[in-house]
Amino acid sequence: MKFLLVLCSILAASPLLAAYRVYQLKVRSFDERSRPQKTAVVLSNLDPQQYENYHSGYGRMIVNLVDTWYCPGDTSGKAYCKKPKVKQLQRGPAGLFAPKRELDFNRQPVIP
Repeated sequence: MKFLLVLCSILAASPLLAAYRVYQLKVRSFDERSRPQKTAVVLSNLDPQQYENYHSGYGRMIVNLVDTWYCPGDTSGKAYCKKPKVKQLQRGPAGLFAPKRELDFNRQPVIP
């Protein structure tokens, strides 16, 4: 019983940190007669399907995903973080950039 009490007090005393993903969405809304009304680009922590269902429901708007990124650290009560600038990685097959090394004859992989 004492162990459970100590465990609960440690968990309650530890700071809670959260992180979230930011979605940049292109939202086209329609009026009652399905005529385009306006188009806007918004930032949200809801993905496109969640955003559409939360704000108006199916058929009232079309939501397309433009971009997404991750905001690390404590984000409570703060505005959405800016998109980080990431250096483009050189892509290719995994074995292309790996250093070449030869295996001994006895250490060759066995393919059944």
